[in-house]
Amino acid sequence: MSNAPQRRTGSGTVHHRVNIGVIVFTAIFFYMAANSILYLTRGHVSFFEVEQGQIVDRDRFTGFILRDEKEVKSSENGYISFYVNNGEKAARNENVCLISKAQAGKKKSASYTLTKEDRSDIREQMLDFLKSYSDSDYAQVQDFDYDMSTIVNRAVSRNDISTASAGKTSSYQAVTADACGVISYTVDGLEGTSKKSITEETFSKAGSYSRKQTEAGSYVKASDPLFKVIKSDRWSIIIEPDEEQLERLQKMIDKAGDQSVPVEVEFVRQGFSTQADAEIFKNKGRQYVSLTIDDYMNTFCNDRYVDINLVWNSFSGMKIPAKSIAKKDFYMIPSEYLVTDSSSDQKGFYIKGGSGTEFIKPDVVLTSDDYCYVDHDDMASGTVLVNNKTGKTYSVSSTAALDGVYNINRGYTQFCPIKILYTYGDYCIIENASSNLISLYDRILLDGSDAHDGEVVY
Repeated sequence: MSNAPQRRTGSGTVHHRVNIGVIVFTAIFFYMAANSILYLTRGHVSFFEVEQGQIVDRDRFTGFILRDEKEVKSSENGYISFYVNNGEKAARNENVCLISKAQAGKKKSASYTLTKEDRSDIREQMLDFLKSYSDSDYAQVQDFDYDMSTIVNRAVSRNDISTASAGKTSSYQAVTADACGVISYTVDGLEGTSKKSITEETFSKAGSYSRKQTEAGSYVKASDPLFKVIKSDRWSIIIEPDEEQLERLQKMIDKAGDQSVPVEVEFVRQGFSTQADAEIFKNKGRQYVSLTIDDYMNTFCNDRYVDINLVWNSFSGMKIPAKSIAKKDFYMIPSEYLVTDSSSDQKGFYIKGGSGTEFIKPDVVLTSDDYCYVDHDDMASGTVLVNNKTGKTYSVSSTAALDGVYNINRGYTQFCPIKILYTYGDYCIIENASSNLISLYDRILLDGSDAHDGEVVY
């Protein structure tokens, strides 16, 4: 039985009432269904929000350190103490360390006092280690051990030398530096290495490399290495690039017109960078690169191998995906025809018309010293431009393809020319290069390859 509301007229005819709610609901339902179908069937637009970024083109190397250094050995058996701390500079003929002559095991036990400065240094080294520690870099633990040993060595040496100076030790020998330089108590037997002795094996030994640190208070025998004197602040890192990297560096050297070229070197673990002079040299049929540096030698005086990044290029600016870049043709017009109208202070062109010249103001998307560029939609091919100052004319016909991206801030695509500073991998660094400026946080099409101006995207 029907429940629909009915109304009976006097003549006996039955009329059904219209339910407005049902009609509205039905209309909304069909509208949502149509929009859902359109949404599911149309192509979805992916966009990228322009961001501030940096692209650094770099390659990682493990380098071998060369220095002007000389190993000094002991001439006596005995216990060693330091006059000069590790990493400090000594003058020529200055006392570097003290050998207390004795047989092994004959030295009397002694107690050593840590000063306020020693304790402060220990806390600082521990905090630095905790901040930078990484499970993937065990070498940090070794460096921490060396740093702590240096502090202990200083305390031990201070007490031993004080005792010797007071005449309480009857037999000791002072070992001096035969040249001015930085003192390092870390030796590895590679102090005599030069460019001529660099081979493939030099780099393959990095994983099994070992070094010995002379400890204050330890027993040394005659002919044991005590320390090394580093005579110059100028040092080199030797790396072994592949063919592509060598070719890239050779092009940079050729362009500079010199034997070497300045490059940026980043020290991976230490977290800083410096400039180096890069030079290619050959030894035993293989090519290597020497990176010569004039600072930070003290920081690496105990190291032989170091992890570095060689920075080829570095650019900062607005960062966009490389696949967002598209090309579009524009009319290429000599810049001498672009003028400022005296009555309106607006830029445009004078064109030849039937009754003289007419001033037009098309959208000039890009200007340079020689040319300006106008969209095809704003000017017809064959339009004759007039230079009122010289009387010269120019017929518009030449075109040029400009790089750009499609801005979708307004819900439709708008081509904006850009200037690409650098491309590396999947991204580019660009700068603003047109009147239609691309700004930070603008939305652009992620893929501009098949897009066109004026397409509605949302």
